[in-house]
Amino acid sequence: MNKRFSTIYFLSAIALIVLVGIGLVFYSQKTQKEVDTVENLPVVTTNPSENGEEMGEEIENVEFMTDVDMNVDNWQTKETDFLTVKFPKEWYWLESDHGKNEGYSSIMVNNPEFDVNKYLYINMFSGAKYEIDFSNGSEVVISYYVWPTANSGSPRASLDSVLRLHDENPDLSKTCTETSHPEMKVLTVYCVFINEDGQEVQSYYVVGKEIGRVFTARTQSSNVLSRETLEKIALNAEPIEEYAD
Repeated sequence: MNKRFSTIYFLSAIALIVLVGIGLVFYSQKTQKEVDTVENLPVVTTNPSENGEEMGEEIENVEFMTDVDMNVDNWQTKETDFLTVKFPKEWYWLESDHGKNEGYSSIMVNNPEFDVNKYLYINMFSGAKYEIDFSNGSEVVISYYVWPTANSGSPRASLDSVLRLHDENPDLSKTCTETSHPEMKVLTVYCVFINEDGQEVQSYYVVGKEIGRVFTARTQSSNVLSRETLEKIALNAEPIEEYAD
């Protein structure tokens, strides 16, 4: 009897050990599956750079490219409806999402994240009153505008009528200088405006017998963009054949 009980106890002990082992294996596999599941879940992190305020601080510390390669042969080329425009290789050409009859804008910038859709009429004769909300002091925004000169009778009359628009604005501090380029059959004038917020607006006018064009650079303050850079952009913008000077 004792022997039989001993055998039963022995077999029961073995069975218990086997059951415990199976339980441990099952628990281990279940735990690993849970770990794997957790590891495969999408990771959501709170990135300080995604916070609007801290993102703004990061942008403020970015130095956008203003010291560009001045060799025009190395510049980018953009074909537009009236002009072939060349601009520094370090910069960007941005166009708004709107149609050309909805306040369409196209500009050159040194900040690829500039919100061009916020400034739908920047290509128009907006002058210095069209203020820009700059990210920081190194940002440059250059727009352009083209108009027919025949309506005014001559390139000179057309240019004078355009400049008078700025004279009628008492809020602007303006200085204009007629430049000389004998090799070109056009009138050229360089103007600098300072608006009431201290933003600098440089405009370079090139007026031919068919069309006039002005390239306008806006910066948060003076001494950000050189006159030479804007001048090269304006003088190297060639009208398409139909409107050649």
